Amino acid sequence: MFQTQIILYLQSFATNGLTILVRALTDLGDEKMLATIIILITFGISYQKGLLIMQTFQWTLMLTTGFKNLFALPRPTYVQGDIQNLQHGYFDQTPFNSPGADKFLGPIDPQVVKSFRSQNSSDYGFPSGHTSAATALWGGIAMAFRKKSLCWAAVIISLLVGFSRMYLGRHFLGDVIGGLTLAGIIIFFSHLIFFKGNCQQFMFERKTVSLKTGMPILLTYSFMFILPLCLTLYSADLFGDGAGYLIGANSALLLVLSKGMPEESGTLLQRLLRVLLGAILFFSMKEIMDGMIELFHLGEIGFFEDFLSAAIPTFTSFAGTILVGYKIKLYQKQIPWPIPDKS
Repeated sequence: MFQTQIILYLQSFATNGLTILVRALTDLGDEKMLATIIILITFGISYQKGLLIMQTFQWTLMLTTGFKNLFALPRPTYVQGDIQNLQHGYFDQTPFNSPGADKFLGPIDPQVVKSFRSQNSSDYGFPSGHTSAATALWGGIAMAFRKKSLCWAAVIISLLVGFSRMYLGRHFLGDVIGGLTLAGIIIFFSHLIFFKGNCQQFMFERKTVSLKTGMPILLTYSFMFILPLCLTLYSADLFGDGAGYLIGANSALLLVLSKGMPEESGTLLQRLLRVLLGAILFFSMKEIMDGMIELFHLGEIGFFEDFLSAAIPTFTSFAGTILVGYKIKLYQKQIPWPIPDKS
């Protein structure tokens, strides 16, 4: 799975037109584009579904980063100099012309791995981040909206992104399979924790703000708050931004719950204005946070540079868009279900 022959074979068919097409396919797994889709879903379609999808997506990104740093394996262009980095249009500088693994299930040449790690490079290969991100996002969308067509779309997009990463010389087959497997596992647990049974009901009911909660909601909140915070405390440089996005959005949910959840209805203009308001609040607060970090020289502290610079703008956007939206009639509050009379 870590042999260079597969990539060289794919690149033997390379043409300018095909490379342009494959670069477009690989963008389906770009983190910034996928994050934009989450914003569009959250404020333009459904606040609840957007938050649920975000759990799967951000957990996948955090664990992908963790595994990349754990295994610290090189990309194909470092292993063999004949492989071109078609995504950026050049050949990487490398002293090796290795076939990678000597057999299909074998590891990458240990000499190559040792040399790569001695470079102190952070451009790790395994697992493929584009593949895991695309699988998590589109798989999360399929779970949230529960449509068979979206399930097929998630499978096709994930495979196309994986293919694009190999054709462009950015990942081995093993990297792609690793990304697919990791995202698949996270999707499975997300289904159990966030999508199955009454978890959604627990998450989006006002009574969940109370401390009097049962084991299901406590388990759910552990994945929403406690575990991301623990990962941040372990390594803010690795997990801080991903945990910040999660905790910021989930903290905003608690505030919104205390005020009343929004209806998912609205005109096209209202939906577009919600998305615009969410983007303005996020990027405005992001600029303020970056300015404060620079002013007070906090850039060397990962908790401020990574975690807070992600958590505070996300909280501002995810809470502010709803609360301001109530004031200017972009949102309507849900009508609460009547409490049954037990007398």
